[in-house]
Amino acid sequence: MELDTSLISDDVDGADESLIKFRQNDNLCVIAIETIDSSFGVISSCNSEVKKLLGYSQKELIGSKVNKIMPKIFNDIHDKFIQKFIEKEDSATYPSEKVVFAMHKDGIIFETALYIKIIPHESKAFQIVGFMRAVKHVDRNPSIAFISMNSQTIEGVNQSFIDLINRPIDFTNISKENLTLSSFLPNFKFKFSMKPGDTFRTELTFSNSSDKLLELEEESQEPSRIVNLRIIEVRYFDSCPMAFFELY
Repeated sequence: MELDTSLISDDVDGADESLIKFRQNDNLCVIAIETIDSSFGVISSCNSEVKKLLGYSQKELIGSKVNKIMPKIFNDIHDKFIQKFIEKEDSATYPSEKVVFAMHKDGIIFETALYIKIIPHESKAFQIVGFMRAVKHVDRNPSIAFISMNSQTIEGVNQSFIDLINRPIDFTNISKENLTLSSFLPNFKFKFSMKPGDTFRTELTFSNSSDKLLELEEESQEPSRIVNLRIIEVRYFDSCPMAFFELY
């Protein structure tokens, strides 16, 4: 089922040039969700680009909650985000492009550029339409993960992070892995005083006694190396503070 993008006109009051330019991207993924009580946050339509960006077919997504394409830590609280957006948003679109994390069907997180627009609906409710495309880094390929600062457990990683730590972990069920930061960064612990931009040098280990992790003693790879860890962002989701960081 293709999204009827004719409903989304470039001539809406308040639409700026950056939004129009954003929409002209050939690889733009478009997803619409409902806001009525019985189907709040449910994907009502999407275009075929969801397969390329997220790994799902349109059939797999339509009728599902939109948090299906988000890191699992957001599952229980995303409806609250939508409700706050509805209550506070006073324009037809986001004022600017935002970078958020999405989750591929295989469980890997990745950065996406996002615009959101509110579309009048047949009923008193309305649709929220998101325009998404992958963020591409020209000069680097950052290894990104985020953790729960309360438990120090990893809640999501991107493909570059997996390549860096080289461990056979089922990231489609990462919450069940109970993968702690100390399992590969033994000398580092996140503190609540840390802020975006803070950078630290610490040891990254490649082997561990846990049977979940890849043993490399018989391989030629070094057992550890010194890396830089940079705090990207710290967010508070209800009572659960999350830290987004990269290793390089």
